[in-house]
Amino acid sequence: TYMATYWFSFNDGTASTDPAKCGSSDVTPLSSTESPFTMSTPGYDGKGKAAMMEYILEGKSALGYNPFVGMGLNFTEPAGKAFDMTGSTGISFRIKSDSRVYLEVEQSNILDAADYYIYLEAYPEWTLVEVSWDELEQYTWTGSPVDWDLTKLTKCQWKVQEPDGETGKVWIDEVKILGVALDLPEIVDYELLDTAVAVAER
Repeated sequence: TYMATYWFSFNDGTASTDPAKCGSSDVTPLSSTESPFTMSTPGYDGKGKAAMMEYILEGKSALGYNPFVGMGLNFTEPAGKAFDMTGSTGISFRIKSDSRVYLEVEQSNILDAADYYIYLEAYPEWTLVEVSWDELEQYTWTGSPVDWDLTKLTKCQWKVQEPDGETGKVWIDEVKILGVALDLPEIVDYELLDTAVAVAER
């Protein structure tokens, strides 16, 4: 997806330390330390791979608000470490989605999950979306507003949060940071690497 870092996915099953206040939404794939996020095929334009999550939302009565699932990527490793994006102007990506989606961007100095966000429409077909950082706003329910700071960005994620019973898929591909060239690690295609090793060992 052009951003050479690890992806992750999540649901509302850990929304609270009290299990009785957690949701029961299902997301596939659901990543964990033991089970890393896996890409799906095909990606945009029928080629390669893309990030995809399939979901069933459930649990509003326990949560007290609409249930949610999501997936995203860390800008650097380890997770939570700030990545300086000074000079960047926004983010672009290809998206195909059955539901409306929140694009959220986290900063290392936001401690209550009140991330900066934009609420996107549903895109039934692959669509190129470009979002300027200026279009993002912080969730208003926070008690501690934090200024936007390009030196403290940690991750971005695409979240579906809708009423019980919402089902569908979200696909994301070709994620790019706009306005600046990032120093990213080289992307290794392990399938091609394994093939090359097998040929060399014959």
